[in-house]
This record gives sequence, structure tokens and C-alpha cells, in this order.
Amino acid sequence: MNLKKKIVALGMVCALALGMATSVFAGANDKITDMRYIGVDAPHGTIYGLDSSGQLVMNQSTSSNITQSGTKVTTWSRTGHTSQYWETWSVEGHPDFNNARLILPESNTKLSININRTTYAVNVYEILGNYYRDCALEINSFYNISDPNDSNKAIEVYSFYVKPRYSSETTAALMGTKTKGAAFSWQRGSTSGTKLYRIGA
Repeated sequence: MNLKKKIVALGMVCALALGMATSVFAGANDKITDMRYIGVDAPHGTIYGLDSSGQLVMNQSTSSNITQSGTKVTTWSRTGHTSQYWETWSVEGHPDFNNARLILPESNTKLSININRTTYAVNVYEILGNYYRDCALEINSFYNISDPNDSNKAIEVYSFYVKPRYSSETTAALMGTKTKGAAFSWQRGSTSGTKLYRIGA
């Protein structure tokens, strides 16, 4: 094989390899510009407890009825304040994020739980203009348990993680602690997040 043919062959191999590498993350950097793939799940007014009793819950760290963008997510005693209620929305039919979830503050559904990939803080941030990879939560585990307060009801138990946006990044699991006022965080390199008990409306 002469030099020209070798160069052409090498170029084709490189192009093929690059195409395969980028296809792994095809669409990974998509920004959310509309809500066509996103639908509201039921029930509304969900509380995410850190145990089945729901005494310590996932809480927006704000006293306002309207959650502000950039607000941190914390653990707090259950009070029934609007800052403790969430809506869980599904991403359906998207080629990269089918069956992922967005968790939005009930008081402001323009926002969703988001990963800050610099500080790994858990906050709520605008959906539109955000990256799917930063706010579409993948489910690591899901199962039902009996409601300790009502044997005829079941409580859904989830753990969530986000996928990397670029090949140089890693997965990160949503982590909370059973400590009042503690901020949620993202654990890098893991898909096994804290179990969150989805207590109905």
C-alpha cells in the first residue's frame, strides 16, 4: 500500500473512531428549549422523606412561597410548608433521557433539581436553557414498601443520579443525610444515591 492510500485509510479509521466516540454522548449536551418531552406525573404535592415516616424531608432552603433559582436543597423536619412539596415529571420519548425524572418545586415549576458540576451542590435551577444532563435524574433503584401508617397504601422508594455531560466527567448520585438543615450533595462516581421515600399528596 503506497503512502497516499495509507494516509487515506488512516483518516477513515480516525473519522470512524471519532464518530463512534461522539455517538456515545450524542445529544448529551442538549439544552431544554421546550417541554415537549416532559409530562407531569401524579400525584402532585409529593414529599420526599429520608425514611418511611417522612419526618425528615427534602426541603428547599427558603421561607418564600416562590422558590428562587439557585436555592439549595436541604433536609428539614416535615412542616407541610410549600417549600417541602415537589412535583415529579417524566421525560418520555427523548432518545437519550427516556424514563428520566425531573423533580420540580411545586411552588415554581419553572425550576428543577440541578447538578452544579463545579461545586457539586444540589440546588434548583431554571429548566429552560438548562442541559438535560444537569437536571434529568436517572433512577438507580425503585421499589415499593408498605406505608407504616396505612397498610392499604404503598410508598415508592427511589434513588437518583445524573449522567456525565462530557466523556471526561462521571456519574453523580443524589445524596442527603438525616440531619436537620444539612444540604444535599452529589457523590461523584456513584449511581447509588440516598433512598428517598415518595410520600403522596
